[in-house]
Parts: sequence; C-alpha cells; structure tokens
Amino acid sequence: MSETSISKRPLRTVRHLAPLMLAAVVSTMTLLHPTENLAAQPERASEIIAAQLRRQGVVCTAPRDVSRDHSASSAHRAVWAVVCDEAAYRVELAPRASARVSRVLD
Repeated sequence: MSETSISKRPLRTVRHLAPLMLAAVVSTMTLLHPTENLAAQPERASEIIAAQLRRQGVVCTAPRDVSRDHSASSAHRAVWAVVCDEAAYRVELAPRASARVSRVLD
C-alpha cells in the first residue's frame, strides 16, 4: 500500500460523514429551539417567559396565564401573551436576541 492512498483515506471518510453530521446538528438545533419546545409544554413556557421578563427588568412575580399568539408568530419569532400578577405583557421571542416586551393596557 502506498503512502498516498493511506493519507487520502481519512479525507474520503470525512466527506462521506459530512451530510450525516450536518443532519445530526440540524436535528439537535431543532429540538433545542426554545420557541418550539415552549409551545409543547405550557407550564414550562410560563416559567421561562417570566424568567426572561425578570432578566430584562420587568416585574412578573407569578405568571397566571401564558398563551402563544399563533397569528402574530412566524417561523423564527414566537409571540406570547403573558398575564402576571402585576400586569399583562406581549412578549416576542427570537433566537439570539433579547425579548421584545410591551405592556398590554387593560
């Protein structure tokens, strides 16, 4: 066996695995995307969104009602209506960005 064929073998193996590795990464990212996972678990959604509000300086001691606004949401932006003890808020969540929070007047 020549030295040239041995040195090219690992590169060929990596090329064959690249599509599989890409599929694995995309699948993992899809599973870990917060807005999609929150929709499946509403009790967890209220805790996570309330924590995001507090992190941004909004007072929300106890979220009473959290619902996703499907008509205002898009593929990369989830819009939630949150009712806390203190006030009601509209929260827009997008990947790698701070939440946009606006207070909803009664």
